[in-house]
Amino acid sequence: MRRLILLATVALLLPAHARASDSFLWLSIGTGLTWYNEIDPDDLERLATAGSILPTNPSSTRTINFDDKGFEVPALVQLGWRITPDVNLWAMYQRLPYILEAPTPGLDAGGTPSDPPDDTVLLRGPANVFGGGMDFRLGRDGYFSSLILSLGMGVIRVNGEDEDVLGITNFEFSGNGLMYEGAIMFEVDFARDLKFYPFLSFRYSDITDTEAEYIRTAATPSLPEFSMQYTGITVGISARFKVWPFDPVDDEPSIFDQ
Repeated sequence: MRRLILLATVALLLPAHARASDSFLWLSIGTGLTWYNEIDPDDLERLATAGSILPTNPSSTRTINFDDKGFEVPALVQLGWRITPDVNLWAMYQRLPYILEAPTPGLDAGGTPSDPPDDTVLLRGPANVFGGGMDFRLGRDGYFSSLILSLGMGVIRVNGEDEDVLGITNFEFSGNGLMYEGAIMFEVDFARDLKFYPFLSFRYSDITDTEAEYIRTAATPSLPEFSMQYTGITVGISARFKVWPFDPVDDEPSIFDQ
């Protein structure tokens, strides 16, 4: 958080001669494809085994083995303040989906057609991120005039649950942590006061402040300690448009113009 405050202070001390018309508020909405670094989460497999198989069959040697983690589609929202044509300060919200799937167990896993096994076949762990950051234009000429470096951090909160073959939840889990993110964006003109930003971002977040609770009333097993990794890479695009102040339609150039 100190780093974020320091960045904000630096921005506010930038050249005071910038014209008032250079500053405005904007809203950005984006999405993309996220690939997580950890595609085979052992901690969550141990949690699913202890939270679905062992409570009803403590002597079982079966384990949950999730399929390798695939990509997810996040939702990204920013509300920003353009301080100068080269510097923006923004607040953000991100919704990071996280789904793991496991093969459906057969009847040899200890169930019957009318009473299938409780093995976890789906685990959802979506995260909400609230934070802020800054972006900086890397140059004023040539290709560097449209190249932007974005740095941010935020608080990440995870709430998740598992499902068995009948869609019944065996356990719930949650976690808190910090997320750090850096991105390279390319500014693309589209229309008056509207620009698109293709981007490549890297996110780091290792959540170790976690807890899990078995929610069936028949047993209260001791669930293992675990951590969750939301570190990964996102390739995406966002649209940024001005929300205040409003310009008359017959104004001269767009306020986005440099």
